Amino acid sequence: MTDLKVNEELCRANFLPSWVSQRGSRLRSDAASNEFRNFLLGITATKVAEQVEQKIWRGTTGVVGFLSTDGTFDNDATGFAGSRLANATTQTITQMTYANVITQMGLVYEKAATDKPSILNKPDTRIFVSNKTAALYRHALATAGGALTTNSSDVTTSGIGTGYNAQVTNQALTGLNFLGIQIAECSGMFDDAIVIAQSENLVVGSNLLTDLTDVNYIPTYQYDGSDNVRIVMQFGLGVQVGIPADAVVGATTTALGS
Repeated sequence: MTDLKVNEELCRANFLPSWVSQRGSRLRSDAASNEFRNFLLGITATKVAEQVEQKIWRGTTGVVGFLSTDGTFDNDATGFAGSRLANATTQTITQMTYANVITQMGLVYEKAATDKPSILNKPDTRIFVSNKTAALYRHALATAGGALTTNSSDVTTSGIGTGYNAQVTNQALTGLNFLGIQIAECSGMFDDAIVIAQSENLVVGSNLLTDLTDVNYIPTYQYDGSDNVRIVMQFGLGVQVGIPADAVVGATTTALGS
């Protein structure tokens, strides 16, 4: 567990226009209201959550992430080799594009089926991927299958298929899964990484009592004549893997060194 701290100074004037657009009020006194305070806290909490998500997967100074310790995805003591999933079952894949993402996911799935088949039928097993990989998978699903029957030569030569549900790209493709395993889209993950694991095997810990909720709002404008406030958050963060070998990690040779 590592103690982390957020100490942000915000100028109320920079956020008041957004608040006015929500409220429809142009009263300057809004900047001192409890509602506006909660608005600033909500904005800050969203940004902090994004950073926490990255630290969970990529690590940072003092925090060992699932896939790295220093934010880089390479095979050294401060990259994947020093991460919580360093002793996981691994499968080498290539850099993913929409044209090969299904094949690369298949390689990792096959590795799980061969080496760790028991995890594939667990209800909490997920395939964890980055936003980019999930987007490539949607593209692949939307353009897979037999080529469209058309008189347009440019469509015929492109090799675009009818796609999942025969709607090509005119569909949302939500609730992604791969052979029945739900895909978890994680904004903090590295691109070109695929992790198949049970959710309960990947543990994220924080303060037992405060649990990311210890927040102080300091109205410094009341004391120094500025228009600023400070938002301070203090919390602990740590990640751990119950049984690393029961997770399967697919990554390029740069990360795995194989």
